[in-house]
Amino acid sequence: MVIFALVFYVLLVVAQWKIFTKAGKPGWHSIIPILNVWDLVNIAWNKKMAGVMVGLTALVGLFSGITNAQGEDASAFIGLLSGIAGLAYLVVFCMFSIKLSKSFGHGTGFGIGLILLSGIFYLILGFGSSQYIGPEGNPAVYQGGQSYGGNPFDNGNPYA
Repeated sequence: MVIFALVFYVLLVVAQWKIFTKAGKPGWHSIIPILNVWDLVNIAWNKKMAGVMVGLTALVGLFSGITNAQGEDASAFIGLLSGIAGLAYLVVFCMFSIKLSKSFGHGTGFGIGLILLSGIFYLILGFGSSQYIGPEGNPAVYQGGQSYGGNPFDNGNPYA
């Protein structure tokens, strides 16, 4: 079972590498824990929400660690904060997944697939024929991995 999990994890890292490459980001960012979340959310959404997602990820991890370390002695307040952070993360993750789907030309259904079966749908995005359109599926804000407000065809690349 451990070997299966390790192989699947490696496949997911490679799929994320391909997703980053399609979006004009360096593929090696997929192997660095905080950077991969930052870049993935930035690809699908924007820098502000990338910061929110990284912050929520850190909070959930922190509260989870405190709760696990204190065991039954964990205060109700820490448990409440952990639950609120977890719920906020879940909401933002669902919104992010739909935006990531649209960034690669798919619809809400594919976004729901990213929520429920993330691993499989990341593999489809990475290894499939999906093309990066731009954050939230808006080609007007994408040019070679950089967000801006101009025409995506200014650089002569019809796949930008």
